Amino acid sequence: MNHEIIRSLAVLKLWQGGGAGLDYDRFRQRIEAGDEYEVKDLQNLLRKDQKPDLVRMIGRVCSAFRFLGNLTELEEKLAADSAMRLRREAANLRKQLEHK
Repeated sequence: MNHEIIRSLAVLKLWQGGGAGLDYDRFRQRIEAGDEYEVKDLQNLLRKDQKPDLVRMIGRVCSAFRFLGNLTELEEKLAADSAMRLRREAANLRKQLEHK
């Protein structure tokens, strides 16, 4: 998994959506809250003798996606630009992705 590409794509996708930009801490807090999970749905993905270990799963996701918090300076600017004013900067990030 190329973390740099995934992180840049996530920043651009959220920027284009016009809402809140990429914020790993907000993402992590939402995952750790765990109040939106349907454990029964998770059980359907496992063998009948297994039970989902939600705490462990949450920990693994938070750890695996920690790289989303390591934004470059350009990504930080776009993540903070909810008004979508930084079109030139977004275009520059797209160009950078094309060369990776």
